[in-house]
Formats: sequence, C-alpha cells, structure tokens
Amino acid sequence: NVFKWADKRGHFEGRNPFAGQGRKEARGTGWRAYTTDELNKLFGSELFKTATPKERLHPAKHSFKSAMYWIPLIALYSGLRSNEICQLHKSDVQRKSGVWVFRVSGEGEGQHLKTEAATRIVPVHSEIIRCGFLDYLKALPDGQLFPALKPGGADDKRNWYLSKQFPAFRRRCGVEAPRVSFHSFRKNAAQALKNKRATPAEIAELIGHEQGFTLSTYAPMQLPLPSLKQLIERIEYPGLRLAHLHAG
Repeated sequence: NVFKWADKRGHFEGRNPFAGQGRKEARGTGWRAYTTDELNKLFGSELFKTATPKERLHPAKHSFKSAMYWIPLIALYSGLRSNEICQLHKSDVQRKSGVWVFRVSGEGEGQHLKTEAATRIVPVHSEIIRCGFLDYLKALPDGQLFPALKPGGADDKRNWYLSKQFPAFRRRCGVEAPRVSFHSFRKNAAQALKNKRATPAEIAELIGHEQGFTLSTYAPMQLPLPSLKQLIERIEYPGLRLAHLHAG
C-alpha cells in the first residue's frame, strides 16, 4: 500500500495506521538481496572501473559521483540504511580502542533515525578500509562525510537525491530484475551474516532492528566492540570482484 511504498523510499516515518488490517503479503513481494552476478555488474560498472585513485580518495570537488564511490560499498559491508550513510558526519567515523567505527545516531545537525534501535556503533569492515576509505576520510574537511548530498524531499533527508538517481544507475549497469533497490545491499549484509551463523539478535544489533521485548529489556547494551568487529568481518561475498578498488 501507499504507506509501505512511502516508507521504503524514505518519505514516511512512523507506524503504518493500516498495519495488520489487510491481507497477508504474499511471499516473494519484498526486496531481495543482489546476486553475486548483479553485485559484480554494479561494482564493475564504468563508474568504478574508470575512476582514478585520486578521484575516489582525494576528489578535487565533491559531487554525487564522488559520494557514489563509497555509499554502495558502505551499505554492502555494514547493512546501514541509505539515509544513515548519507547523513554521516566526518566526526561520526571514529577510532575506538583501535577499531574504526561508524557512529549511527540522530544527535547531529540534520540527522534523523528510523527507530530508537537504529542508534548504534558499527565497525568499519576491513574491505571498506582496503578500498582506501581512511585516505578519503583524512582528506575530507570537517562537516558532512559526503558534502555534495543536500537535504531534500518532504522530510528533508540527505538520501533524497540518491533515492532518485540510484535506480537509473542500477539499470545502466544491467541490473533490471524486479524486487531490487538500494535497500537490497542491506539484505545482502543480513544474509551474509546469516550464512556465517550469526544469530538473529546479532544481525539485528548490527543493522539496527528491534530485538524483541526480552533482549531489549534484559540485555539492552550493545555487544562489546571486539565482538562487533568479529561480527562485521563475517560479512563476505565469495565471487565478488573488488580488486580494482583496492588502494595501494
């Protein structure tokens, strides 16, 4: 229905007033994860293949294109929602006890989270670091992690332009199958964790889902950072080719 459509595209937040009133959604109608072949088409596209290290790591001018070098990669290896990534500040990427992390919160200027459970610390995956993300971070001035992304849409979110442009990018890459979207990267991360026997509670903690009454009431604290780091490193995609993005 229209509320589900709006929620998936970031145009609506809050409880769907019609939830549970209609027929049960048929299986196979939600977003699905990308296949390995589809991921290779996306990350092996002209955008990524033709970019020089300087363009990716030290852009002379920040643009939507320079943001796109990182946003899909971060989503694939963290499970963060699109707006969670787009609204990050440089100061939200921190080193704690020797571990680089994304601090996901609604505390900063212009930052909004979907639910209370979305507030969390997510370690930066080694594959993101291998692609030169820390070099990009070091060269960045204080402020937004992706300075070219401006708030837009009815709810003034920074993923607004991404939500408009990503479908066209995906289709240019030859990924035109139904039931895929930017949200599919989040599905990939969750499935990769599940494949490595991560528990539902562990997956929920990393991707920012509610964990249910028992865990949220009796074990509300996030896992220790070393455990989170071990957990994020379980995300692997056999057959995904990213060597052309590795720095140095």
